[in-house]
Amino acid sequence: DSVKPLMTVANSKYCSDYIFESLKIKCDGYIYPGCDLNPYTKIKKDRNLFITVSQLWSHKRVHLLLESIKLTDETELIIVGSGPEKENLKKTVKQLNLQNRVFFLENLKNYEIQILLARSCGFLFAPIREPFGIVILEAMSAGCPIISVNEGGFTEVLNSKNSFLCNPFPHEFADKIKLLQNDEILMLKMSAESQKLSKQYSWKKSAIKLKQKISNVLENTKKNENLHYTDYDSQKIGIQYYGWYQEGYGNSHWNDSND
Repeated sequence: DSVKPLMTVANSKYCSDYIFESLKIKCDGYIYPGCDLNPYTKIKKDRNLFITVSQLWSHKRVHLLLESIKLTDETELIIVGSGPEKENLKKTVKQLNLQNRVFFLENLKNYEIQILLARSCGFLFAPIREPFGIVILEAMSAGCPIISVNEGGFTEVLNSKNSFLCNPFPHEFADKIKLLQNDEILMLKMSAESQKLSKQYSWKKSAIKLKQKISNVLENTKKNENLHYTDYDSQKIGIQYYGWYQEGYGNSHWNDSND
């Protein structure tokens, strides 16, 4: 109760609702993140190649994606990311006999990730309660059809023409993977729709919207004579990015520390 923000802005309606549910703070709207244009969209897609980009924590449910790949034929999955679940996921890969079909990569340059996304037949995503998920926009910019769980803020920027929204069951993911593999016309139509949708979002547009909200707050504080700031020589702006529900199971998020 020591700090009461004059304005709280979320990165999705889903996140806004969660902030109100958990903290009883009503958000002053929400602003979607942006994405950069992918310059490699002319690369031919590999019908057997799928990709996910994620921090490897349990709430990202990458194990669900591994089980989905097991239910398909010839499909390969590239997992870009690192985190405490990596060794457990590698053990699962071995148990499922997927060593020749699942590949772990990390510490890639942005352009390397862009190339992999552009090359992939589809992007897989299965996190629990994701506030938004910027990587979804990056995958769309690369022309990836999206196969994901039907929860989280990122679903607000998808539609039925560029994505399949599934329950968190391996067989549902596997069915959509096989559909994209076997129907190139559908895959290309969904790819084009993803690129089209992604062009609605840019960091410049997001910045302009956020700047306007901040300007409105600063202007209102000047007009309100009852507001008194102690020990501050200017108004302070706080940007809190990973302050929602931690891991979803009570553990700290990937970049939290005891400090």
